[in-house]
Amino acid sequence: MLITTTLGDRDDSTLLKSTGGVDNDNERTVWVEYCEKDCKGEAHFTGTASGPGVFCDRHIHRSVNMELKQGGLGTGIAGEFT
Repeated sequence: MLITTTLGDRDDSTLLKSTGGVDNDNERTVWVEYCEKDCKGEAHFTGTASGPGVFCDRHIHRSVNMELKQGGLGTGIAGEFT
């Protein structure tokens, strides 16, 4: 399957995939992150993520799906990284 990345479309067999999520009273969030298989990110050497949901420091794709369970006032913000 082709994955759209910051480096163009890549076959998912050439990428490392990491997934995670949060499910509580307020939200249900799932995320998918990809980096290249030959990535030299610190987490690949230490086996420890550098932050919550951070598998490596050189992501080339990240997608998030968030469902709010309770209504409320708030502001939505979308962003991207390059």
